[in-house]
Amino acid sequence: MKENLIDRGYLEEKAMNNLKEIVGVVETLNSSEAAIPANVFNDLAFGLRITLHDATTMVAVLNNVTRLQDMSDIELIMQHGGRGLEQVLFKYGCSVESEEMRKERKRPELALRILELSKGDRGTSRNAIYDEIQRHGRDELTDHVDILLEGVTQNTKEWGQFQLEIEHFLTPFCTGGESTRDERSGADFPKTYFGRDE
Repeated sequence: MKENLIDRGYLEEKAMNNLKEIVGVVETLNSSEAAIPANVFNDLAFGLRITLHDATTMVAVLNNVTRLQDMSDIELIMQHGGRGLEQVLFKYGCSVESEEMRKERKRPELALRILELSKGDRGTSRNAIYDEIQRHGRDELTDHVDILLEGVTQNTKEWGQFQLEIEHFLTPFCTGGESTRDERSGADFPKTYFGRDE
């Protein structure tokens, strides 16, 4: 009897490609939410959750992942698309931590350091905050802090006003919550809900 064996690496590659394609559909659906009737949207989201569960299980098994996945992994992908997938694959040990994931992991620590620095005097604190931004690297959070600090640098904003604004902006990051969009800077930290009431 002739056995038709398929290379394991080939299966791993196909399973990963399949998972990435599903995530692409998730992102498309998420960006089209307003244009889709609620009942259709919810049916599609439900089907995608089941498909994602099967696809992540396949990738996990092919990569000898012994930890069991849970629905929070699926919700992470449903809410954050490719970024969520990166986090799940890292959690399973199927990929290395990306630079964006490292920055996201370090955000609460960075927010706390900047908040502490903002309590000092203008000259020393402003320079120390800029140093923290440089060390962390550019992202939406540091860009927003930079925008808030720019008024102090240009002498169009008092240090006390900056302290109030920075505390309002960074406190949710220190407590594990998420900030909301600030129209002045354009920084956006959305809470994406993948499901609507009909």
